[in-house]
Amino acid sequence: MPLCKKCGGLIEPGSKFCDNCGVPIEEEAVSPPPSPVTPRGSPAPTTPPSSTPIPQIYIAVGIAVVVIIIALVFASGAMSGSSKQVVTPTVTVTTTSTPTPKTTTLLVTTMAVPGTGSAKDWYLKGNELRDIKGDNEGALYAYEKAISLDPEEATYWRNKGSVLIRLERSSEALIAEEKAIFLQSDYATAWIEKGTALRNLGRYSEALIAAEKAIALDPTSKYAWNNKGMALKYLNRYPEALISYEEAIALDPTFQTAIDNKKILETTMNT
Repeated sequence: MPLCKKCGGLIEPGSKFCDNCGVPIEEEAVSPPPSPVTPRGSPAPTTPPSSTPIPQIYIAVGIAVVVIIIALVFASGAMSGSSKQVVTPTVTVTTTSTPTPKTTTLLVTTMAVPGTGSAKDWYLKGNELRDIKGDNEGALYAYEKAISLDPEEATYWRNKGSVLIRLERSSEALIAEEKAIFLQSDYATAWIEKGTALRNLGRYSEALIAAEKAIALDPTSKYAWNNKGMALKYLNRYPEALISYEEAIALDPTFQTAIDNKKILETTMNT
């Protein structure tokens, strides 16, 4: 209950006058207390802050956290909105292809010892393999065994050269035939096969010389005359080649190789 400002008596609610001193209540307006006078030279009193301010670093951290959360939300939404495709990285693997090995005739590395194992036994074994069984690799092995036992026998070298020609190893055959000729210079068959090796190597002039040497040593050799004809043909000396083929056929009318060579040459000459 309010008090009268003058007498301090109680004022009834709704009363306009103090029941004790009669002073009107409306005239008892309380004026605000005077501001304190601050003497000159004294610092003005400071009003203490109503609350402790929040450090700025906390505010910055809070903002950063909010930004991160928003970014994660958007990222999650983008991922869920996509078709959830998994991108598999393409890995390029470089491989080195393994070349297919060529099929070659296996070289003979072992063979049962023929007879007593003499040089002549190996030589005869080579002849059997070459002429009867058609085994040129086996024959080569046998001839080399014979040579290892008797390297001074020209026949072994000559037969080695013959199978090397059949195996299309003409460079090696030429060496073997020259060795046979070195051991026996009048060996007509070695001269014939030397000419064959030279012709296979494209050395036609030398092949002609070897064939003529063979004919000089054995003028009855149909093989020597046929070889001469072939060398002359490759040297484009057709008329002379034709005569050589005819000589070979004259020595053996059934010599089919010379007969075929003559027909081919005549066809060439007539075109």
